[in-house]
Order: sequence, then C-alpha cells, then structure tokens
Amino acid sequence: MVNGQALTQAQLQQLANYGIQVQAGSYWYDTVCGAWGAWGGPTAGFVSAGISVPPLPAHASNGNTGVFVNGRNLRTSELNYMMALAGAPIYPGRYWLDSRGNAGFEGGPALINCLDAARQGFGVDAWYGKDSSGWTGSDGSGGIWIAIPYGGTGTTVTW
Repeated sequence: MVNGQALTQAQLQQLANYGIQVQAGSYWYDTVCGAWGAWGGPTAGFVSAGISVPPLPAHASNGNTGVFVNGRNLRTSELNYMMALAGAPIYPGRYWLDSRGNAGFEGGPALINCLDAARQGFGVDAWYGKDSSGWTGSDGSGGIWIAIPYGGTGTTVTW
C-alpha cells in the first residue's frame, strides 16, 4: 500500500525499474521531493521523485503541526529537524520542497536549500544527482538522498 492504495503490478514494475524493492507494508510517498515513510510515521528517507503512485494524503504521517510540506502535515520531530536546518522558527502554513532540496512557501520562491543546510549545519551525508540506475527524475533533476538525523542519529533506509 502506498498513499492508502494498493499498488498495481505496473506500478510495482515501475519501482523495480528504478531499483526500488518495496517490502510488504503500508507507506506514504511524496512524488514532488521523493520523501517516504511508513504509513503514520515520519520521513524515513528519500528516493527519486516523480514515481507514479496515488496522491499523498495530508494525514499520511499523522502529523499535527499545521506545517504542510507538499500537502503533508509534518510530525513534531520532522518540524523540529526542519527548524534546526533553517536556524529559525517555521510557523504553521503551506510549504514546498523539491527534489533538489529547495524549499519555500507554496507559490513563492526558494528560501533555503535543505541539502546545503544539512551539509553545513549537521555534517550529514546529503547530495543530489543521478541514482545508481541513472534515473534523473521527471523534472530533469536527480533524486535527493539524505541521512536524516532524527534524535541525533543518521540512518540509511531502503524502500
């Protein structure tokens, strides 16, 4: 299940073509930036953006902060991480994040690049570009890959 709907065989094949093996379970996936997580949970990692799956529901990760990124309500742990990246408070509202790490208010210009902020502020492994299969994303960009240090520890997750 992705974004509340069972994937078709064609969608599973598309994921396999990108080198993504999906374990049985329920997940959410943000097609704009490539973020994903277990259904009801925070971001677990990033894969290539633009994979064709059902739309992302606002409640996919059980967030309650009123801070929506690409339509998904963030959880407190995610919001705290984003505020640490930004070095400033992030108030309830609607924001966008693309596959290159650029972010801003919905309808507005980029205000920060989260990948650069993660590299500079946390020293975590963060980059963008082609993945191992050479896929570059529907917008011509590479998928982003970042180790997110929730609770101060970095993790690598395969979806």
